[in-house]
Amino acid sequence: MRRRDRLVAAAVVTLAATLCGFVVLGTTRGFIGYRTARLLSVPFIALAAVSAVYAFSVSVLAYAGVLDLG
Repeated sequence: MRRRDRLVAAAVVTLAATLCGFVVLGTTRGFIGYRTARLLSVPFIALAAVSAVYAFSVSVLAYAGVLDLG
C-alpha cells in the first residue's frame, strides 16, 4: 500500500472513529448513564486520536519534503 493510500485511510479512520465515538456516547448515555457511556466511547476516541496524529505527522513530513507520497 502506498503512503498516499495510508494517509487517506488514516483520515477516513479518524472521521469514522470520531463519529462512532460520539454516536456511542450519545445513544448509550440514555440507557446506562453518562459515566459508563464515556467508558464505552473511549476506544473509538483513542483510535481517532492515534489516527489523527499519524495522518498529521505524515502530512507534515511530506510537506517538508522528507517523505514522498508518490
